[in-house]
Amino acid sequence: MDSELGRNLLPLIILVLFIVANIFLRRRKAKAPLEIAVGLLSEVKYNQKLVEAIDHRWRGKKMKTGTWEKYKGGLDFLPQPLRDMLAGVFSAAGDFNQQIASARKYKSSSYIMGIDTGRLKEPLAESRRQLEEWVRQNMGRRELWPKRRGLFG
Repeated sequence: MDSELGRNLLPLIILVLFIVANIFLRRRKAKAPLEIAVGLLSEVKYNQKLVEAIDHRWRGKKMKTGTWEKYKGGLDFLPQPLRDMLAGVFSAAGDFNQQIASARKYKSSSYIMGIDTGRLKEPLAESRRQLEEWVRQNMGRRELWPKRRGLFG
């Protein structure tokens, strides 16, 4: 009786293991343009709030640049002026992060107070406005949406 049960459960166990392995081992597909734009918008909003908070009190947090670093070479779907603006904003964010790292290294909060965040305010606000506008205008375009994924890929 036990061997019959084991024989019947073995194919089921193999199938479950195959499905679990397929889910965890498949490669992550590239994100859709709309997902990338929303990710960039999220980082710009976070960075904008961080700049405003630094003006009022010292927090010592770094700006987010991960989405930009990952997808900066594949943003052809965005207009060229917006790409140029984002390049400038995230370059300045990288410089800001280096200054934060230096201040942390030397444990100097006074060093941070000398960082000019004013030069980031307007470009962050304008890039946010343009990204929000681009997302709003392109929300209806199905080709920019994420592709639907099935069970096996």
